[in-house]
Amino acid sequence: MNTPFWKKFLFFALPFLGFLFLAEAGLRLGGQFDPVRVLCFHPIYEREYCANAKGILKQNNPIHINDQGMLDRNYPLARQPGSLRVAVLGDSMTAGEEVPQEKRYHELWERWLPKRLGRDVEVLNFGVRGFGTWESLQMFHLKAKKFQPDVTVLGFYWGNDVENNLTALLESHPNPLRSQYEISLGRRANVARKDFNKWLWNHSAVYHLTRKGYNLVENNIKNFFSNNHQKPVRVEKLYPSNPQEYELTKRAKPFQPPPLGEDLESPFDDKFFFDSEGWYLTRRLIQKLNYEVRQAGSQLVILHFMDVDQYYDYPPLPLKQFDAFLKKEGIPALNLHPAFQRLDRAALYKNVFEDDTHFNSTGHRFLAQHSIDFLVRQILGSGRVT
Repeated sequence: MNTPFWKKFLFFALPFLGFLFLAEAGLRLGGQFDPVRVLCFHPIYEREYCANAKGILKQNNPIHINDQGMLDRNYPLARQPGSLRVAVLGDSMTAGEEVPQEKRYHELWERWLPKRLGRDVEVLNFGVRGFGTWESLQMFHLKAKKFQPDVTVLGFYWGNDVENNLTALLESHPNPLRSQYEISLGRRANVARKDFNKWLWNHSAVYHLTRKGYNLVENNIKNFFSNNHQKPVRVEKLYPSNPQEYELTKRAKPFQPPPLGEDLESPFDDKFFFDSEGWYLTRRLIQKLNYEVRQAGSQLVILHFMDVDQYYDYPPLPLKQFDAFLKKEGIPALNLHPAFQRLDRAALYKNVFEDDTHFNSTGHRFLAQHSIDFLVRQILGSGRVT
C-alpha cells in the first residue's frame, strides 16, 4: 500500500518545524535576538525608514518612524497657514538615530526658530542613514518637495558623501541626473526579496543566527580572494592604535593631485581632489538639487561639516574650493569647520560617541548653536518673513 504524499510530507516536516520552534524559543530565552531593523528597501534611493516602525538602534536609543517614513513626528502635507517649513536632507549625521528625537540639531532649530522669527516653524527631518548627495536629491524630488518647504537644508558630510555618490554611480543605481525614476520589474522583485529578509530578521532569532553565519563565511571568502587584487590606495591607514576608527591619515610626503583627467586609484581618494571624478559628480548633483529646490519654490542652504577625525592630523581637504563653488552657484553655505576646529581634542571628542563618530546630544547641540544665526539670516533674507 502506497503512503499518501501528504503523510510523507508531514512525517519529515513536523520534526523539522518542531526543531525550529524549540531553537527559536531557546535563542530568544538566551537573549540572542538583535534589535529590529527599521530600514526598508526603496527601489529608487535604495533605503528609507519603514513607516510607523519602532525599534532600538545604536546607543540603545528607542526610535519611532512617522507615517511618512521619516525619523520625525507626523506632519500633514499641507502646512498651517502663516507657518514656515524647513526640510533637512542628509545622512546618518543628520538623521540622528543615536540620540533622542528632541536632542537632534534640527529639532533644536524647531524649538528655537519661532522665538527668533516670531512665527511657527516646522523643521522636517528627511535624513536617512547611508545617504549621499545622490540619494538626497532623489529624496527631495520624490518626497520632501511635496511638503512645500520654504527652505531646504542639505547637511553635507565630508566623512563619506563624495565616496557614496561615486559608489552609487559605479553600481548603476537609478541616476537622479538622468531622472531615472522608472522601476524595472527585476528591481521591484529585488526590493521585495530584501524586505522579506528584513521581515525574517525582525521576527526570527533562528534567522539571525543563520544570517550572521552566512555573512561571516561570505566576508571571509571575499577577503581571501580580494587581498591579492586590491589596487594601491593613495592615502593609507597608518594609525597603529585602533585603525578601525580611522579612515585615512597623512603620509610623510605632501599630497600631490594626479594629472588632470587621470582617474584616482580608489574612491576614498576622490574627496581630497576637487578635480576628481567623485567631486565632479557631487558638484553636478548639488547643481541639480539647487535647480529642483528653486523650481519647487524653496531655497537651498548647505551646512558642511567633517568627521571628528578629520579636524586634526588629517590630509587637507578642498574646503576653500567647495565654498567657492557654492558661492558661484549662489547657494548660501555655512562651513562648520572653523567652529569645530576651535575646540581642543578633548572638547572635540565630547561631541561624538566614544565607540563611533556620530554626533551625540552634545554634538547636535553644538551644531545647532553654531548654525542657528546663519539659518535665521537666510530665512529673513529670503523674504519669507515680513
